[in-house]
Amino acid sequence: MKTERFLKEVFESIITSADVIFQVLDARNPQGTRNLKLEEFVHKKTPEKKIFLIINKIDLIPKPILEAWIRYFKKTTPYSVYGLSALYSRGILTFKKTLSHLFKKRQTKAIIVGYPNTGKSSLIKAFTGDKKKIGISSRAGFTRGIIEIKITQNFQLLDTPGIIPLSEDNEIDQAIKGVINPEKILDKEAVVQTLFELYITPNKVLDFYGVDEAFIQAKLPESADVFIQKYVKNDVPSSLSYSDFEHILYLIGNKRGELKSGGEVDESRVLNAIIHAWQKNKIKYYISPPMQNSV
Repeated sequence: MKTERFLKEVFESIITSADVIFQVLDARNPQGTRNLKLEEFVHKKTPEKKIFLIINKIDLIPKPILEAWIRYFKKTTPYSVYGLSALYSRGILTFKKTLSHLFKKRQTKAIIVGYPNTGKSSLIKAFTGDKKKIGISSRAGFTRGIIEIKITQNFQLLDTPGIIPLSEDNEIDQAIKGVINPEKILDKEAVVQTLFELYITPNKVLDFYGVDEAFIQAKLPESADVFIQKYVKNDVPSSLSYSDFEHILYLIGNKRGELKSGGEVDESRVLNAIIHAWQKNKIKYYISPPMQNSV
């Protein structure tokens, strides 16, 4: 974990030296991947700095949800807002034209900040068009150090490591945002329980792992009917009883063959697999703006 002192040094030495700030957000959870501490620091130290909110990975959400998020940020923030998919070059050309128009008459340095896995490196690749200049990985913390890239004669990009807010030490929040790799999470059970309560429904997870009604009937003969009614035919996030949570891990563990010697389910490996699938967007989800229903 980066120290508070290190983060302050990053804020002071890099952000204050840039003319423009590109904050990259994950389109599936834009508000949850905003760095509010960073924004507060900028407003306090350099209020003249222009901030762009870049909603990346728009290929993972429906268009109406993207449009709703853009309206929301335009109403609730003073920032410029753009939606794009850096990986698939959707919206990149429009964004480049906007930047070219805004900064064609003066030397400009733009710093790119964001949580790990929001797609900062993909955005730089989309700008440079040179796959040899920078690598991309879905592993949290892949980008290390600071990289300066000249885009045009007057425009440069500064890439930073993923910056975590100074006060953020909540492991569950970091795991859900993809800041921590699953193997390093101490309380995997709490993370997965939170996912079920707030973000994803048990039926989506069970379906992802191929746990169907016939399999449930075979593995939970005494409670299968009630379980299926509650968690297979119900499509809303819910607070699980501990026994039902254990049933889900048991079913997925048996389906995946995640078993210890003696046939007992290896719950740690099952939890790890669920978190990994979540972070890699294999289990689909997205969050709607406030005042709308989450999906």
